[in-house]
Amino acid sequence: MSSGSKKPIELDTVFKLLDQWRNLPSYSLEPRTDAFFALYLSEAVEEYRRKKGLPDCPMLPDVIPQFPLCKEYNKQSEKVDYAVFAEDRSVVYLVEIKTDMASLSEEQHDYLVRAKRSGFKEVVEGIWQIALSTRAQPKYVHLLSRLEEFGYVSIPDFNGLCDHAFPKKPHLGDVIKANAKGYTCPDPKIELVYIVPRHENPPPNEPWKCTVNDGLDFEQFAKVVEAHSDLLSLTFAKYIRKWCVDPATQRPS
Repeated sequence: MSSGSKKPIELDTVFKLLDQWRNLPSYSLEPRTDAFFALYLSEAVEEYRRKKGLPDCPMLPDVIPQFPLCKEYNKQSEKVDYAVFAEDRSVVYLVEIKTDMASLSEEQHDYLVRAKRSGFKEVVEGIWQIALSTRAQPKYVHLLSRLEEFGYVSIPDFNGLCDHAFPKKPHLGDVIKANAKGYTCPDPKIELVYIVPRHENPPPNEPWKCTVNDGLDFEQFAKVVEAHSDLLSLTFAKYIRKWCVDPATQRPS
């Protein structure tokens, strides 16, 4: 068979592989689907606000994945799946997506609540502190660049910072330190939203899971996705509904 006559790979084939592989040991669906979820997150957060009866507040269409939160006692980071930003800089949503109810973690919930209570200015200060100590300094310059683009941080010498980061120069840490002393940022409130396969009544000894139920379930998220009529959206919505059921809970087909 010539290369020009090979059968095209269907979009459904990609999602079918993800659906099959999620049942296997050591396979995590969440990081393999993060870009798909990200396409609809801003609209999902707006839908969440409508569900809560909150005033309209448009979100920026771009989101930041694996948003770092500085640990309480050192300059290492913990992560939240996504940060979603309001256009008017009034609120930042930390969004955590679970494709398996068993992956809900009280330890993770605690540090997300701590970030919410600390406020955005402290979260940004933590990002600067991580940037000063990490080996991945150019990546943190990219992160700070995104925050400046969104209007959530103002860097005194952004061009100088980029000049030292790309390519990385020996004194990049000194330039980061100088900018960390003079940056400014707004102080929007932080809210936490979970997107999970389904809502369940939390056991009495796990009251923190009430926050999980306050978010969106996959059926609600699928409705946001399928509001778009393109093939990707309709296919993704179909599989989101399949993923309302936890992996490896049904017989192989």
